[in-house]
Amino acid sequence: MRDTARAWGLPRGPTDDLESITGELVANALEHGDGHSITVAWALAAETVTISVTDEGEYRTAPLSALPLPPSPEQERGCGLLITVALTAAQT
Repeated sequence: MRDTARAWGLPRGPTDDLESITGELVANALEHGDGHSITVAWALAAETVTISVTDEGEYRTAPLSALPLPPSPEQERGCGLLITVALTAAQT
């Protein structure tokens, strides 16, 4: 990630955030996915970086009533998506 961001000419702050966001997304894919491999891709267009983390597992959905409540910010685990949203918001 750092090499790609450097090649794009991104400053260190956004690069650090992109690395953290990517790490959180990969951790979620490893913990919650059912695939055997993970693919990470980055794209830069119009000063916007897009991060894609996918596996070859089956896409599943659940009714909203079956989804767990979001974690509170004080929790030590389960805050990955809160972190990615906060870091993303900091860059806009």
